[in-house]
Amino acid sequence: MSKKITLLVFVGLSFLMNACSSFNEIPFVNFRADFEYPTVVRVGERVQFTPSNSTSGAVSYAWRFGDKSGQISEESSPSFTYDSIGQYSIWLKVEILKETGLLKDSIQKSIIVLPETETPSDGEFHEYGQETSSERGSAIYPISEGGFVMAGQKNISTLMISKINSSQEMMGGWPREFNNFGTGQMFVRAVRETVNGGILILGYFQYQSNDNDAFLLKVNGQGNEVWRTIVRSDKDEKFTDVLEAPNGDLLIVGTFATSGRPSVVLNRYSAQGVLSAPYVVPREICNSCSAESIYRTQDGGFVIAGQQIGSPMLMKFSPTGLFQGKSTINTLSGIGSSVMQLQNGKYVLVGKTIEAQADSSHAFIAQFDVIGSAEEWRTILNLYNEDFVDVWAANNGDLIAVGTHSNPLSGQDAILGRFDRITGQAKQVRLISKPGNSSVAKAWMSAQDEITMVGSTNKEGDAAVQQKTMLLRFGADFWGE
Repeated sequence: MSKKITLLVFVGLSFLMNACSSFNEIPFVNFRADFEYPTVVRVGERVQFTPSNSTSGAVSYAWRFGDKSGQISEESSPSFTYDSIGQYSIWLKVEILKETGLLKDSIQKSIIVLPETETPSDGEFHEYGQETSSERGSAIYPISEGGFVMAGQKNISTLMISKINSSQEMMGGWPREFNNFGTGQMFVRAVRETVNGGILILGYFQYQSNDNDAFLLKVNGQGNEVWRTIVRSDKDEKFTDVLEAPNGDLLIVGTFATSGRPSVVLNRYSAQGVLSAPYVVPREICNSCSAESIYRTQDGGFVIAGQQIGSPMLMKFSPTGLFQGKSTINTLSGIGSSVMQLQNGKYVLVGKTIEAQADSSHAFIAQFDVIGSAEEWRTILNLYNEDFVDVWAANNGDLIAVGTHSNPLSGQDAILGRFDRITGQAKQVRLISKPGNSSVAKAWMSAQDEITMVGSTNKEGDAAVQQKTMLLRFGADFWGE
């Protein structure tokens, strides 16, 4: 072979080798069932399901969408509309014809269907605060002169108290600000108008997650400080709620922890802020228990909502403070936030579950015949991430629960649920928010079924720390019946 031919063969081989190396290798994909779809949608939204590359070549498709009607589709890429909220299971079965015969595979995935987020009207939504500061509404209570008193935090460590009239306008001389409680972050938990027309605020301020100091503050009707009490010790102290006796004495409930072991405290203070009867619930009654709220019962006693060793808990006490019983939802990991007693004597507890996945929870509502027994029924809103903070009974007997819902479509929304008191079935669930984030801390329901909620809001695109106090108020016609 001549040198010329040899050179041509070498050049040709080199060209082929380089050309082959420039092509991208196509990876082999095993046949298996799989599909793409939006995992979170709104009710009434058309959802498209698209088979993945691994499913290409299938000769048959069988889809189930998890709805009550049990609809089936044999299309390769179907669409479906859910007409009810909730979490649904989608099932796909596919078949492919190979040389070895007909191969089958299936897969199941879930989809979350949320209510539409509704925008409140200007008459229903109110916000208070300055553009240069960050404020959060944390507690609310009706006042004798009409309207409400609200309490919350400003710029982390400042306590704010406001009075608004029945038209939701700030009264003259308000808000009032109070400092010098401590250098930690402040958490306001409750506010009350006292029998002498003053205002009591309580909560705690936090230095670290396990280092809190509890506080009480009493102001007169004009917002001038009367007295304050701060509980400082080597324990972790939190005050969370209060009941007032006709003579002005105060029953403060909270949680004190030593070496990470929490105990419920029931401290009695005089109207002048003097501690008269400190009391820690013994561990043999409730071991590792914490308290979130307190409620006066029909017999003149009280019931406490909270948590015991990771489960929602209720404790009942007599009018004289004797322990009468405890119920714990041992099959549920979560915390009880608020409790009330119905006219028929039964108790309703709301709160949130605590899931294994971080930053995930679901709101629950449960009804008890008597405290000391298991719940009659329990309903969990298995939506995205939500919790209930307050519960009330409407005049028609329905149970109304309110709280905050979070999802990737609209951020944080106020959530309101209406439940049947006999079965616990959810009749309506609504999400309310202005563009941005809206979270609810506390609520009040009037005898006329008017719902007033306090919390915080920030506009869409604003930094999360630049919040304002939010007030949402809805009339009895809110549910459309």
